Amino acid sequence: MSRVQVSETAGLANVLINTVGGRVVIGDYAFFGHDVQLLTGAHDFRVMGRDRQVPRIDQDRTIIIESGVWIASRAVIIGPCRIGTNAVIGSGCVVDFDVPPDTVVRVRQDIVMESIKYPGLS
Repeated sequence: MSRVQVSETAGLANVLINTVGGRVVIGDYAFFGHDVQLLTGAHDFRVMGRDRQVPRIDQDRTIIIESGVWIASRAVIIGPCRIGTNAVIGSGCVVDFDVPPDTVVRVRQDIVMESIKYPGLS
């Protein structure tokens, strides 16, 4: 059985799919922006040397992307997780949790602008 299952109606751009630790299932009419990463692998940061490079597969890290999901450019999806029907993952988000159907996940950041205060100048 293939570790990647993609609906014929899904729209993938240049999506990187890693299936070291599980499967990736992509539903009908799901679509992706550029540079999206779907990652099922994991490494143990508590070990050293060569052991640190070897993937740690102690659980199924499958990613399920249900129908109608939109994953915007440069988002990173880390399994295990399920992205619910018609959910939207905003550009640049890192998602390592289940997302309910009809939900938007986005990065919210405050923009702060202030003048530079140079030493010795008022």
